[in-house]
Amino acid sequence: MPRNANTAVNSHTKQYLDEEAAGKMCLSSKRTMQQWRWRKIGPKYIKLGSGVKGKGKILYDYDDIVAWMESQKVKTNPEV
Repeated sequence: MPRNANTAVNSHTKQYLDEEAAGKMCLSSKRTMQQWRWRKIGPKYIKLGSGVKGKGKILYDYDDIVAWMESQKVKTNPEV
């Protein structure tokens, strides 16, 4: 099937969230998201722009947040 200029190559559009929105999704604050990044314990993130500390834009992929939340599930023993 030939493609024209209006045909999408990939129908899945990625959704990215800033620190505040990602924090809300994780039931945490923007500051907590920053601390998790520093401690390397939170969801994966993307840093766009400057390599200078405190500069640049931090984004989180929605799918990465969901995957990280799933990884935090605690398995409990069923009652015997």
